[in-house]
Amino acid sequence: MAALVDVIEQENVEALFHENMTNQSIITQLAEETGLPIAGTLYADALASEDEASTYLGMMRHNAQVLHDALAEPGHNDHDHSHDHDHDHDHDHDHDHDHDHDHDHDHDHDHDHDDHSHSH
Repeated sequence: MAALVDVIEQENVEALFHENMTNQSIITQLAEETGLPIAGTLYADALASEDEASTYLGMMRHNAQVLHDALAEPGHNDHDHSHDHDHDHDHDHDHDHDHDHDHDHDHDHDHDHDDHSHSH
């Protein structure tokens, strides 16, 4: 146990996590000896019986959220939201461009039709 505490201190570990299928006594002892918080439960070998970690995708989302909440630097909570917004903006821009192209094509077609009506 002392060797593990030394590694935790040398590596500047910021938080401890409990794995859902293991005995909590060791992680609890590590938390007491190092003063680190147990930041949550991670799922690896088995899914939760219900709630958000009851599917594989839910398990991955749960683990990512627990890790983010424990390890993210203060002030970086909205990074993913702004990235999604930028992606949506780019998508809308591409869609508008395609729409403008279709509009120009219709205009050219109408112009061609007008030319044919004058030749008769």
